Amino acid sequence: FDVRVDEHTTLAIDYDPGFSVVAPVWKTEVGDTNRGLRIAAFDASDPGHTDVVFEGLGGESYEITVTGSSRVDRLETGGSARLDGDRLLLRFPDDARGFGTVSVRVWMRERP
Repeated sequence: FDVRVDEHTTLAIDYDPGFSVVAPVWKTEVGDTNRGLRIAAFDASDPGHTDVVFEGLGGESYEITVTGSSRVDRLETGGSARLDGDRLLLRFPDDARGFGTVSVRVWMRERP
């Protein structure tokens, strides 16, 4: 669309980014054992919720930065996940051999 703009124009855009995960960056050296976290799947196709599948090492805890947490209503998870402000805290089961998965469904509140 075309908009005529001059020095007296104020343009406001209402944007809702929804829930998102900020991909973690792990510093590793050659020869290090892989202890990182992987975002295996991310599906935000339903406006009411977002599904995320994480892969991580059994017995490990991870802290992931997220956006849109102020609109989160609740989490459903097959593992241990909780939201603490703009951080998603994950704990992978001790009994997972090697890498395991934690699935999280993030339910969103409706926009006001």
